[in-house]
Amino acid sequence: MKKLIVLLGMAFLTLPLFAQDLEVPVPQQPQYDCIVADNPRAIIDEYITNNDKVALLCKAAQLHGEANPGLSMGIICGVDVINKINQIGTNQKDYKLISNVVDSPLDGLIFVTGFTPGNDQLVMHPNDLYQFTIIDKNGDGWQYESTAQNKAFINAALTDELNVAEQAIHLLDFDCNQVFEVTPISGNTGYLKYWK
Repeated sequence: MKKLIVLLGMAFLTLPLFAQDLEVPVPQQPQYDCIVADNPRAIIDEYITNNDKVALLCKAAQLHGEANPGLSMGIICGVDVINKINQIGTNQKDYKLISNVVDSPLDGLIFVTGFTPGNDQLVMHPNDLYQFTIIDKNGDGWQYESTAQNKAFINAALTDELNVAEQAIHLLDFDCNQVFEVTPISGNTGYLKYWK
């Protein structure tokens, strides 16, 4: 019996030496590819590159629970943000989203940009302004505000003949500058407090 216990003990002690040689099996199904990829957001990035806002809406609706015009507003804004960041050639991780909005557009924007509270890229700053600010450590970025003029345009474009999901899809046809007033920000040190 003592020999068996000693042998089991030796096997247990040597297990960690061999554990590094063991490979953890990864499910061989395509839907899991993004988990093991260098960029888990590769599919979302591809949708953005291809300007496939309908695919983004379908995926964002899974997060949000429904497709609606507000979600589409966030998707339109998010695609614009990521395209601007890519044009400059900077990294998405160098930016934060300061949101004054706490409803549907925020979920669309979070889904498309990946700026979340968990990765410390989302700062909630609710107030009466309907705007998002995307800012880097130098105080450079963009402000997206839905003005009365933008809201009037959206209300005129989305007729009651369309159901909510159809309105969401229809809104994706519009340019970001029709849905938001976009203002570049340069060297605004007032936002630097969010980088501490």
